[in-house]
Amino acid sequence: MKLYWGSGSPFAWRAMLALIVKGVEFEDQLLSFSEGEHKSAEYLALAPRGQVPALVDGDTVVTESLAIIAYIDRKVPQPPLFGTTPTQAGRIAQRLYEHENYLGKAAQGVMRPIFRNQLPEKAEEIRSHTGALRDELATFDRMLEHDPWLGGEQLSVADIALYPTLCLIERLSSRPGVADLGVPALDEDYARLADFKRRFSELPGVERAHPPHWKA
Repeated sequence: MKLYWGSGSPFAWRAMLALIVKGVEFEDQLLSFSEGEHKSAEYLALAPRGQVPALVDGDTVVTESLAIIAYIDRKVPQPPLFGTTPTQAGRIAQRLYEHENYLGKAAQGVMRPIFRNQLPEKAEEIRSHTGALRDELATFDRMLEHDPWLGGEQLSVADIALYPTLCLIERLSSRPGVADLGVPALDEDYARLADFKRRFSELPGVERAHPPHWKA
């Protein structure tokens, strides 16, 4: 398999994490956003929307991160990422879509202008999202009160979606002036999520998926 991705994209990040968790050997094809490689004719032939990630497996091309993870899970059944019983599948899907529709959206509202270096002109816009972000982080923190993972005892697609979001929140919270906007710090305010992030980061191979430009 070949994965096309971009450094820092949480969607590409989680697709790569799924491959790593499954133990799949793959070729990673890093695209440069700054050089517009995700908009090149060659890449658009694979992914007409010009977005990452894209997975190529022989003659099969899959875009959209959750579709990629579903494809990987069906291709390599173990360990299962979507549960093995109706109850597990329902819980995992619920947590996943709570992330997509609530926590993820609140986080993007805070992160986009900060990572685009739009402080301070968008300070008020960022503040308008921090309350929702804090509420959602508190909700997800409570989800981990009795179980190590969002779906229960086993790691799932919901955890794979959550991990990059937490990493990005932690990174932006350390930027100068960001704390003044009400952006929370995981280690200070959400002990269970901080522990989740630490445990996930210690899984074999996870470091490979971290954005290369963070390591520079």
